[in-house]
Amino acid sequence: MNNYQAYDYMARSAQVMHEGLSILNDFSSHPANPFSYTWPGKVTKASLETAMRLTRRYEKIGFNIDEVTIDDNTYLVKEEVAFAIKNNFKPISLGNQRLRTETAGLVACHTLSLINRKV
Repeated sequence: MNNYQAYDYMARSAQVMHEGLSILNDFSSHPANPFSYTWPGKVTKASLETAMRLTRRYEKIGFNIDEVTIDDNTYLVKEEVAFAIKNNFKPISLGNQRLRTETAGLVACHTLSLINRKV
């Protein structure tokens, strides 16, 4: 299963939840409902709206990026990388180093811990 298939499966699963949240939101925020004017009613409405945004279906983006050239080297680009770039993921570089599979995870964890460390 590739990432797009997983995305489609999760989106279809969330669609039912989104419809249920929409019905609850309409009920809890209806002007005839006295609960909607109270503080817990407003918190409920805000929570339901947040959950609805998390379960909303977004259109799949088409990319048409097959390769990228970096420092006169041409690399084939996978759809996952293009998807990440389109969705504003921040790229992290280790410079010119090429790491083995055994050490790449350790270096990534250490780099993230250094970035997130509060001085």
